[in-house]
Amino acid sequence: TFVLAYYLKNEKDFDREITVAKKNLIGTSIMTELKITTASVKELLTYMMGSSDNSATNALFADAGFDALNAFIKDVIGAKNTVVARKMLDFKAAEEGRDNFTTLNDLRLCFEFVLGYELGKEILSRHKCVERIARYVFNPHLPYYGKSGDLTDVYNDVAVFVPEQGAVFVGVLTNGMDKSAAKPRLLRRIYKFSTARLTIALHNTRRFTSSI
Repeated sequence: TFVLAYYLKNEKDFDREITVAKKNLIGTSIMTELKITTASVKELLTYMMGSSDNSATNALFADAGFDALNAFIKDVIGAKNTVVARKMLDFKAAEEGRDNFTTLNDLRLCFEFVLGYELGKEILSRHKCVERIARYVFNPHLPYYGKSGDLTDVYNDVAVFVPEQGAVFVGVLTNGMDKSAAKPRLLRRIYKFSTARLTIALHNTRRFTSSI
């Protein structure tokens, strides 16, 4: 999401094409499966946010550069506890101490920034995972923007719901917990929250608020 924010602020031509070497197509991403080696900035952002495409994310990392991304995150977004230091699935870098970190409050700031752009709303709305936070909001007409992610020991989800007035940010981040154990605990917590505070928030909010 921070990468999306960076391009919304800095990119002049979303049709600009970026070439990706075949060796950099990783995992089970759309780009890997379809052997896509050239895509526009907008397409890469859509792959990244819509389907958590790691090949697209890494292509954007390489294009923007970590120094520029981190400076933007701190100086423009105001996210003081977020660091982007390695590419997706680069576990060797993580073992060496170079990793990606963020907090819920920093993500809230980022979502506020992204949702200030119509293109940001368009791309965020394409996120495909609705089995976590979104599954407990029983209004299919309520605008929803979200991003989930997971690794073996990480299972996360953040979302923004937009009722008639204001917006509600909801997020859960886990760390150091096996995904198979984290998933049911996360879902139970979201369910308890959604049946109480989230329902109230969606009917009463006038500003960007709420997180778990």
